[in-house]
Amino acid sequence: MQIEEAIARLKESVLAETGPSVIYPIIDRLCQIYSDGSAADREKILAIGHTARIPLLAYGWFSAEEAVRTESPDRISSGLIALIIEGGAEDLRDDIMRLAVLFHSACLLKMNAVTVFGDIARLSGNAVLAEEIRAFPTRPPGTRDLPAFFVRERNKGLEFKYEDMGANYKPRKGWRWPWQRSR
Repeated sequence: MQIEEAIARLKESVLAETGPSVIYPIIDRLCQIYSDGSAADREKILAIGHTARIPLLAYGWFSAEEAVRTESPDRISSGLIALIIEGGAEDLRDDIMRLAVLFHSACLLKMNAVTVFGDIARLSGNAVLAEEIRAFPTRPPGTRDLPAFFVRERNKGLEFKYEDMGANYKPRKGWRWPWQRSR
């Protein structure tokens, strides 16, 4: 699938509200083209960021889960590239939440997250998003770990997933944030 065809198919799929089984393979291809392509190819792909915002964010989350399920470090890179394509379009916090699960998955796979996130950040034309990606692995542990984002791991192996507990999550009595535990 060539770049123009992939972009057209993604736009059509988003407008038709098709599901992940149709959209994710297209995003896979666009991430591959973005990673390997020229500056002109990247510009074409970046133009779809706002149109496909929700599927690109969902793909970032899916990639974090799929990386662990299949023990595939390449999925971490693809998830990060999807966030670059999305570009922090409306609210950078949405991207940062995906960075948290991608970072956690990279750690579970024993990857050098500083290197991977830094290498991918260099592909971004958005300086603010690039800095968030590059710096995320170097945040203090209590600000980059899953509980800080109200997220937890569920299951193991092929059933692995992340669960968003939402901001209304009420921790059990006596529960403390990781950075509060040493007190």
